[in-house]
Amino acid sequence: VTVEHIGYAAEKKDVVIKEDEPTEELTIHLGQGGTLRGTVRDESGQPSPNRVLGLIEGGGFVPDGNTVRTNEAGEYRVERVRPGTYRVVLYPDPSVNAMNMQHKSATIRADEETVVDFDNEAKIAFEGHLTRGGRPVGEVTVMLIPAGGGGMMQTRSAGVDIGGRFELGLSQAGEYNVVVQDLKQGFGTLVGQTSIVVPDEPTVRLEIQLQSGTILGTVLDSDGNPIEGAVVSAVLEGARAGEIGAGTGAMVEADGSFRIEGANEGTYAVSAIADGYQVATRRVTLGGSSVVDGIDFRLQTAGEVRGQVVDAQGNGIPGALVFATLPGAPAATSIPSETDAQGFFRLSAPTDGACDIEAVARGFAPGALRGFVPSTDSEGPGARITLTPGATLLVRIVDASGAGVDGAQPAIQPQSPSQAFTLARLFAPIPPTDATGSTHVLGLAPGTYTISVAGQPDAVPLTVHVSGDGESRVTLQLP
Repeated sequence: VTVEHIGYAAEKKDVVIKEDEPTEELTIHLGQGGTLRGTVRDESGQPSPNRVLGLIEGGGFVPDGNTVRTNEAGEYRVERVRPGTYRVVLYPDPSVNAMNMQHKSATIRADEETVVDFDNEAKIAFEGHLTRGGRPVGEVTVMLIPAGGGGMMQTRSAGVDIGGRFELGLSQAGEYNVVVQDLKQGFGTLVGQTSIVVPDEPTVRLEIQLQSGTILGTVLDSDGNPIEGAVVSAVLEGARAGEIGAGTGAMVEADGSFRIEGANEGTYAVSAIADGYQVATRRVTLGGSSVVDGIDFRLQTAGEVRGQVVDAQGNGIPGALVFATLPGAPAATSIPSETDAQGFFRLSAPTDGACDIEAVARGFAPGALRGFVPSTDSEGPGARITLTPGATLLVRIVDASGAGVDGAQPAIQPQSPSQAFTLARLFAPIPPTDATGSTHVLGLAPGTYTISVAGQPDAVPLTVHVSGDGESRVTLQLP
């Protein structure tokens, strides 16, 4: 129940309504709340006007209320904010950098002002030159993503001219994943990917050589008809789910053909996935900028996986994403399905045998049902996946003296990576540390995780085991 009034901070309370039981009278007290204000500066250190910010409680990137814009002095102010802990999100400036979304944590207290500034002044002026086989790669978009996890929120992007040259500002030195896309052909059209190391110098000029291979083939049904709209993915063997540069893919054209570009040297599991069909996978090895043709698939009609996603009380969870995975596969091998209002779902079985069913929902830890064999009987038992809020991990990052480090970005990776974990982190990204050096990682399924600090390769990662719905703690020290 949410109450809003122009003269007060919004207030909300959760109410449980049970069938055939009266509900107690609800009293909601309104107050003035607190104030959030701050200043946004651009890469040159100047005030950044007309920037959009949102105040978010919980996961995701969509603000709970209206957004606010900075004025000509780069300042913003939000009054009558309900006390609590929020993420302040600075949305990308499309005229400069379409990928750089930033966020910081903020604790709002009644009758107090909280200041959250965004200083985007670049520490390194980076000048790049994209080439492949000695020739420039131009008229594309390049993205530099800090390696080590947690870097997507710090992505820098730039347009590349016809000669393959581009310029952008970086906030830190270190290793970066480079992703090159041709956005004129649609978002996600990969041209190439590699990694570079940027030295800690005021100005850096670097040639970036793309050594990307190409995979060609067709996807047909058992009668030889093309399956338009099928998806073909290529995942590097031994890669972690969601790892930058570890996978690519393409849509199948009307004639059944596909073309995957931007795959680096290595051995890939290439899978053809289409709704209503079983998954087919082939092993393909690329060397340098080689071209592998003739990767042809004939897909068989699939059976159906059906079931329900519920919470700990047995209530259906609407809007959960559910997908099926072949046991041991590095990524999802079915077209995802979304649960209905009662938490029920149906999706194509990737195989005639056992498969793993995974589910992700906002506000819950990811869940899975391993080794599930779909029933051939339409009235037989379906898959039932129970999701819980999961465990919380309190991460504290300190310097060599033991003092908390403000604004550090933790990164987390499960010992057994999965597509569900990657999606769950998109629903609930990890906020950077606050002034005490602390932040919380929410919605963790029981298991063992490796915790590190993004952009700090010299900081020793730690392993932590979480169980149940409790809170665990870990402290990382920067050298």
